[in-house]
Amino acid sequence: MNTVFDRLRKRQKAVQTTARPGSLIALPPGTPLPLPAGIVRSLRQVMARQKRVCLAECVVLLLALIPALWVVQALVDWWLNLPWLVRFILLGADLAVVGYVVYRFAWRPLSKPLTLETAALRVEKEIPEFRSALISAVELSAGRPGGAQGSLALVQELLVRVSAKVQATPIASRVVKTANLRRWWKWALLSVIVALGAGAAFWPKSRVLVERILLSTAPLPTRTIVVPISRDESAVVGADVKLSARAEGVVPRSGVLHVIFANKDRQEIPVSATMEDAAVFAVTMQNVQQSFTYHFALNDGVGPDFVVTAKTAPVLETVRFGQKYPAYTGMAEAEMPAGNLALLAGSRIRIEGRATQPLREALVRLEGINSEVKAETGQPDAQSFAGEFVVPKEGLTGLSLILTNGDGVASQENTIYRVEVLEDRSPVVELSAPSGERLSVLLTSRPRLSFTVKDDFAVKKLALKYELTRPGPPGGEPSIELGEIPLALPKDGAAAQTFTWDLAAQKPALTEGCTLSYWMEAADNNDVTGPGVGQTLKKTLAIVSQAEKRAEMLEILGARAAEIEEISNTQKEVNEDLDSTIRKNTP
Repeated sequence: MNTVFDRLRKRQKAVQTTARPGSLIALPPGTPLPLPAGIVRSLRQVMARQKRVCLAECVVLLLALIPALWVVQALVDWWLNLPWLVRFILLGADLAVVGYVVYRFAWRPLSKPLTLETAALRVEKEIPEFRSALISAVELSAGRPGGAQGSLALVQELLVRVSAKVQATPIASRVVKTANLRRWWKWALLSVIVALGAGAAFWPKSRVLVERILLSTAPLPTRTIVVPISRDESAVVGADVKLSARAEGVVPRSGVLHVIFANKDRQEIPVSATMEDAAVFAVTMQNVQQSFTYHFALNDGVGPDFVVTAKTAPVLETVRFGQKYPAYTGMAEAEMPAGNLALLAGSRIRIEGRATQPLREALVRLEGINSEVKAETGQPDAQSFAGEFVVPKEGLTGLSLILTNGDGVASQENTIYRVEVLEDRSPVVELSAPSGERLSVLLTSRPRLSFTVKDDFAVKKLALKYELTRPGPPGGEPSIELGEIPLALPKDGAAAQTFTWDLAAQKPALTEGCTLSYWMEAADNNDVTGPGVGQTLKKTLAIVSQAEKRAEMLEILGARAAEIEEISNTQKEVNEDLDSTIRKNTP
């Protein structure tokens, strides 16, 4: 910098001897001058290139080191079967190398980037022809103490000369060199190609080796790789569990399942390929009674160890069934024994029970209608439960209880209680008189109807219903009227009742030629699944004139007389045959 100042002073003296007094501007010490944009742009290019090169070197070094390290570690592991702790230490060393490279080539350059001054020093160091002019220009423009002490014109001239030289020189490419980057890129390319080639050549063994580098417990690769399908499993004591594995590489025809039970017993079970896939080997462990460890051995490959945990399922200890009948029945709540259940449709059934283990959930499964009712648990203790449901009108054939303990294990082989749904049958009405299906009556007749009504509980409504057909005008259609006559309810559901039908009091009045089709109908008091309605068969009353009735009676009397005469003749023939037989047999 002294050389630069000497030249500036000489030029200043030459200017002062030729210039007029007052033409020079004195520069107060420490006054900052703007650094030319050309110098700033060039130095910032150096700074940006420095960042890019550092990041690229970091990436390339990682691409060169990691594949190479892993290939070496995989080969050593394959030859020596390194234990898990050694592989853990090696993986830690890999992470340490990665951390150092990232710190050295990425973190440190980015956390402490170049400034204009340090970038100028880098330029002065790599390009000696600047002879301290660039750093002098940067520092003079900064206005530091002891900086610009002379003429403003001389300092400005220095800045102009340095700016022109900087813009004419490709300083970014000359200062920030990429020789190391180009050299390391070749090694990185070679490392990646070797790693990918080795991985492809030894697949799927290479996959297992990489998994072991990442601390997998998979066994070393062999001609046959055992890929587990079933892993750690849980099974309810007494249930079956299916175990399976896939063979990759050389697929054998059979293999062996090695089992070590909790009581230290060992067992080797032959396994064969499944019908669906020749590379999948499976075996079903039936009626599991205790936990065990297992692994598959297929050809020279051995699979990892897994554990099957045998868990005890909850068992129903006690259960109570209570049936609350619908209010209309007037029946009190009844307790039923745990067995086949006869339930009245519409009743509310309460189930209370206790299991051998604390419960997380209890369900009442309704068989036949594919429905479930969730019961409450925890009252009065964690092993107890209680639930309710309403008996449907049809479809229910049985019920069972599914209990789940805190481990999520459900009860097995649950008892199904057979259910017979009892329906509240409709009332039974029988019309005993008149006995015939059709009866001819006069307008003044008062036919007497005799009937009985029976119901499971009580009859709520009883009526005589009829359909009246009146003859229409000549050539016209007859008219039809519907009606009913309420009847008094019987005091006893099975008692016989009578009703005298006063046809003359019928409104509108009846006429000869009318026909009454009538029947009895009763409805019960079932307000839950009913009401149930029962009715008799239809009978007919024909309204006739006196002449028609007389003719009908004469016809009936004639028919009766003919029947009597026929009976008399038959009796006479029998007597004659008997008399003849007696005479023949008398000596």
